[in-house]
Amino acid sequence: IRQSMGQHAAAFMDYDRAANLGGERMVKIYQCGLASAGLYKGRMDGNYTNEVRTALQACANSKTCDPLPADEECKDPTS
Repeated sequence: IRQSMGQHAAAFMDYDRAANLGGERMVKIYQCGLASAGLYKGRMDGNYTNEVRTALQACANSKTCDPLPADEECKDPTS
């Protein structure tokens, strides 16, 4: 919601908090979604690296990017 309202810094803070609280599984979901958006090219390993954070921040700075992919897109990396 914050992202669509143009509150990009707050949106990133929400995504960052979710990654930290959700752990490896949440990070894998973000990695897959960010890869689908063309923002992340790394491994789908669940490690919350600077590369993932940078991609997540770039996504949060857009009104149209969604780091959460459709379920069918990321079934393998997150299972």
